[in-house]
Amino acid sequence: MFARAANELTERLARIDAVDVKRLAPEHRVYIPVLRGLRNLGGSNQDIFAQRITTEYFNGDRAAGAPRIFTGLSLYEDVKRQLLGARDGRQRLRSYEQFLAKHIFDVGDVTLIPRHDHDVLCIKIGDESERAVHDLGDGIQSVVTLTYLLFNNEHTWFFLEEPELFLHPGLQRKVLNLLLSDTHDHRTFLTTHSNHFLDMSLDYGGVAVYGIYKTHVPGQGDEKEPRFRVELLDGADQGALSLLGVRNSSVFLVNATIWVEGVTDRYYLRALFELYQQSLPNRSWRADEDVHYSFVEYGGGNVVHFAFGERAGEDRRVNVTRLCARAIVVADDDGGTKKERLEAMQEVLGDRLVVLPVREVENLLPWSVLREVIASYEKCDPSSLTEPDATNLQQTPLGSLIDDQVLNGSPQRKGGYKAESGTIKAKPDFCERALVHMKDVSLLNHLPSGGKELLERIYEFVRSQNEDAVAGHGDAS
Repeated sequence: MFARAANELTERLARIDAVDVKRLAPEHRVYIPVLRGLRNLGGSNQDIFAQRITTEYFNGDRAAGAPRIFTGLSLYEDVKRQLLGARDGRQRLRSYEQFLAKHIFDVGDVTLIPRHDHDVLCIKIGDESERAVHDLGDGIQSVVTLTYLLFNNEHTWFFLEEPELFLHPGLQRKVLNLLLSDTHDHRTFLTTHSNHFLDMSLDYGGVAVYGIYKTHVPGQGDEKEPRFRVELLDGADQGALSLLGVRNSSVFLVNATIWVEGVTDRYYLRALFELYQQSLPNRSWRADEDVHYSFVEYGGGNVVHFAFGERAGEDRRVNVTRLCARAIVVADDDGGTKKERLEAMQEVLGDRLVVLPVREVENLLPWSVLREVIASYEKCDPSSLTEPDATNLQQTPLGSLIDDQVLNGSPQRKGGYKAESGTIKAKPDFCERALVHMKDVSLLNHLPSGGKELLERIYEFVRSQNEDAVAGHGDAS
């Protein structure tokens, strides 16, 4: 079905994009079917796979405008022709060998060898002795078949049938990296049943995911005619999982979780983390919430009911390693009995426990934000409010700080700002007012000591848990 659709799809998109006619020529459309491989069949140099595809899908007539069908069976002759041909052909082949060495095999060098005493291609990988392709894994053969023509064509449209065949998820990532890299000007269409390809597509721009649904219309007699409906899906649409018949536990889950004490901690840290990412250089990798990380609220003292890896399963605590992705835990530094608990967590989490450099998360707010929030309650000029010293701003419970030091015990707000514990009353409302004034990157320059380092630690943790996404982004930093 995909083969027959290639011509119609090409023509439709060409009309939409006003593509040059040259791109519509058969040699600039390549169809790689499921029927593919690198081994010579029957002792003949003829591509019997391509012949069969042409007969079944294109009425046996390549001259009728069908795309080039590449199955891999011609690779031996293709490589030999490149080596014995013009200089630019040899250079393209060398570039492809270097790509295989760097991105597929992770070795110093790879050589493709069409030996005269073999009827199949031989490959030398690094310091290993050269071997015929049938001595290598089927996944390696598949990668070569899928990627070879990318280095030997310009502005070509590729139609790939199920590129995930024989590839483990790591190799699928490498193939997707190449298909979406900016080193070529190709356009690629592929069919897939791989939940890994769907998951990885979230890490890239320029990717559209379509679902194909089968319906039926009345036919002759009691039979029905199948029809296919194509719909554009959101990249993380769980309906795609249903189409593949898999559960969402295998894809669309984040790779990192950030555990915070409560809902306002989440709101504040989310806003500050976004500002931190905005402050990064343009080429830096950016993490997306609910794609690369998610926040989890553990409710302060309830954290003792979770096991973050320490002898998990030996008591009645919840095993976090089975519950969600690898976690980093952010905790307040409000003293008291919490100190002993934090010390115990530190032994288990190590640098994945981040203790705030201030008493609690509200104490991270710079005075420029706090005075605007207080002024909104007091209905006064922000400049009329007295700024506390830096130590008090960072270590005094915020409710007590506002009541006793900023407003000198005479707040206009009914009931004041101080809760029984000294922290802020009505935290969600206070937070909503503060977030309005937390949209400028320059705010990071006014965080208390250790505030920016806190955000950097969270960023580096999230980045470390999304190494494949970082590699796909091409971040060289």
